[in-house]
Amino acid sequence: MPERQTIKELWRPVRDHLGLDRRSVADDDIKRVLSGLASIVDGIGSLRTHASSAHGRGRNQRRVESREARLTINAAYTLVVFIIETRAVSEQPPARA
Repeated sequence: MPERQTIKELWRPVRDHLGLDRRSVADDDIKRVLSGLASIVDGIGSLRTHASSAHGRGRNQRRVESREARLTINAAYTLVVFIIETRAVSEQPPARA
């Protein structure tokens, strides 16, 4: 586990373990999608830092609109399902010929 347990720091070992680093993929389209996943992870972490009550409320705290909250929740859900499915596929024994 990384020393700093932020979502961005936790994403790196998960990404590397599951082979989701865009540099390890040959297909350009999948590379773009994997880059998007990294952006989603970064955005979720930033929103949590700047808009959640997890870090205390400041005077200039950003207010999240319900549509933005839904977008973030659905993006996180999609990312988690993809991670779970990728892990399940990577743990399957090779098919016999």
